[in-house]
Amino acid sequence: ASHYTLEDGCLSALLKKEETSPWPAPFEDVSLKATWAGWLPGDDPRAATNISCLIERIGRGPGVLQSPLHEMYIGAPVIKAEEGVYTGMLPGYTLAALTDVGHPDAAAAFDAIAWSASSSGNYQEYLIYDDHSGLTVFYNASGLEPTDYTAKYRPWEGGINAAAIMQYLVGLRPRAAQGHVSLRPHLPEGWPRMAFEGLRIGDERFDLEVLREAAEPPAGDSAITVILHSRAERDLDVSLRWDADAPRQIAVDDRPLPEDQLTRREHFGASSTETDGQRLPAGGTLRFQIFQ
Repeated sequence: ASHYTLEDGCLSALLKKEETSPWPAPFEDVSLKATWAGWLPGDDPRAATNISCLIERIGRGPGVLQSPLHEMYIGAPVIKAEEGVYTGMLPGYTLAALTDVGHPDAAAAFDAIAWSASSSGNYQEYLIYDDHSGLTVFYNASGLEPTDYTAKYRPWEGGINAAAIMQYLVGLRPRAAQGHVSLRPHLPEGWPRMAFEGLRIGDERFDLEVLREAAEPPAGDSAITVILHSRAERDLDVSLRWDADAPRQIAVDDRPLPEDQLTRREHFGASSTETDGQRLPAGGTLRFQIFQ
């Protein structure tokens, strides 16, 4: 890992490099994969340093990372871009990485992921950063060979982006063999509620609902309620992690959790609080309340 780490902490990966050539700048698609590929957990300091470095080097605004277009392509008639070109899966890589490390800009990355979608909800192979339109080097109206370049419909761009959206909204990390469910949901600003049916852990299923509602004093002025409805035939062990202002209190089924059952972390000036495992009975319900 140290071989690919630059002096400022950015990860810079490449296939081959001559000993006398300069080490290349980090490029967003590759450098964002440290947590996405499972090499580093999001709480690893190297993952956090890498994200900070990328934001400093190529951040274009909250939740947006974009390398500048190489000067040799500026003004090229087939490119028609001045600011940059990016792959259709970059918005997903960015959202996933910021979510993994608990960066506050993950909320902005969630909003930004819609900029690159076509009117039908597809993400094509390459896009122009200037206006987020699709990059089309050549086009064949007949649909015969040679086909369009770049491709308009590819399953992995949309799949990676959809997975990142689910990771941000739900944050499901199942360990089916142990019967453990780890959740790290985010309720976007302005959303009063979100719900998901049939979430999976092995062969078991459960439903999830997240609500924003007023809280009863003296716990706080507002609360987030997270409710799990089990469809499983066995008990499950559930831990909940919440990235936001440090909660004054977290309760489970109206029972306040003591501080020794909470793990509190600080990332990028923001709080992240995780509960110990809590029992979700087979066919039953488990309710968390997060008091701000």
